[in-house]
Amino acid sequence: MPKISNRYVIFDVETTGFGPQRGARVIEIGAVLVENGKMISEFQSLINCGKAVSKPAQKVHGITDRMLFGQP
Repeated sequence: MPKISNRYVIFDVETTGFGPQRGARVIEIGAVLVENGKMISEFQSLINCGKAVSKPAQKVHGITDRMLFGQP
């Protein structure tokens, strides 16, 4: 039986809206490295995709167009 790893990465993304079929684009990516149940390191980056963030999406994640200005 294969051994289950005690080291894994959890990813999270936030978008401009609700679904790619509606034109939503990724504006934030985050990742957390977990080892033996403890957070070892984390990464987070905002992404300026050139598309406005919808008001409903802003209410979910709190990311505004102003926050994306100047981001890669």
